[in-house]
Amino acid sequence: MKSPNLTYIDNLAGDDKKFRSQFIAILKKELPLEVELYRRYMEQEQWKSAAESVHKMKHKLGIAGMDDAYEIAILYEEELKVCTKTSQIAFERELNRLSDFVNDL
Repeated sequence: MKSPNLTYIDNLAGDDKKFRSQFIAILKKELPLEVELYRRYMEQEQWKSAAESVHKMKHKLGIAGMDDAYEIAILYEEELKVCTKTSQIAFERELNRLSDFVNDL
């Protein structure tokens, strides 16, 4: 699995350090809230709402260069829509890696 990185953000921001900082600040603010909401939906067995949360978070996996994790998220999102959780462990492992990376920024 690819390690999380800032390559996408760096390429997008170019020389604009302010934009880069703002983008990272948004990630740091949004991701923990999205993770918390996802976990709440999972505890309450609200699979479709959990799928919506995964949908939002998969884009952050992509932004962090975690292409394999992005693919896992796509699969997991579809599974949740039909009340299946086969990819849950793999998704949550990658989500934890992303969370740790974002927290360390």
